[in-house]
Amino acid sequence: MILFMQLNPITMLSGLGNGIMNYYEYKGHTIYPTPRLNIDSGYWRIQLTIRYKQSFRIFSRNNIFRSKGEAVFHCINYGKKLIDEGIEFNDKKG
Repeated sequence: MILFMQLNPITMLSGLGNGIMNYYEYKGHTIYPTPRLNIDSGYWRIQLTIRYKQSFRIFSRNNIFRSKGEAVFHCINYGKKLIDEGIEFNDKKG
């Protein structure tokens, strides 16, 4: 059985984290990296939220990383890629 621990975005945004960047501004969007820890394996998986104006979308990937810092780095890069590809919010191009 594989369990994932969801990191609390409020804790991430409040600055109570461990020194890892809490958000990243890119082309008018805000990327919130919120990687998920697989408790059984100890590996981290990509999960992020992208906000644009008053809308947001949550994305995840099954890529795994040994450290939270590495996962955060890849969350931000994946978010930038999605923005560059023109993700949509509320049926309008973001």
